[in-house]
Amino acid sequence: MKATQAWLRSLKETSCRDIGHSWYEGGGKQTVAPGFFGREVTCEGCGTVRIDIYHRASGDLEMRRYIYPDWYKKPKEFDRIAKREFRLEHFRRMEPQATTKRMKFIWERKPGWRDM
Repeated sequence: MKATQAWLRSLKETSCRDIGHSWYEGGGKQTVAPGFFGREVTCEGCGTVRIDIYHRASGDLEMRRYIYPDWYKKPKEFDRIAKREFRLEHFRRMEPQATTKRMKFIWERKPGWRDM
């Protein structure tokens, strides 16, 4: 477990594995073959690239491929790491930035707070 913790602490970004990637589209659609087009999106947090190939007529996803940064991949010798572990590492990193006043504000939000 200590090796796993050391690896978690070495990661540049942990939230992508906890809450998911934050995708943005960079290049728009790209034709890859007659009747198909591709879309490439990149994660703002970790730099992972996702390539989707769609059927042009139906819009159905035909193929998806991910290209991960070298540091993102889990070493093969580690067993599966639960999302909870990434979340705990993210919390550990955020601890110095959290304040009681800020946490109180978050807890006291009422429905419709975004309208303010």
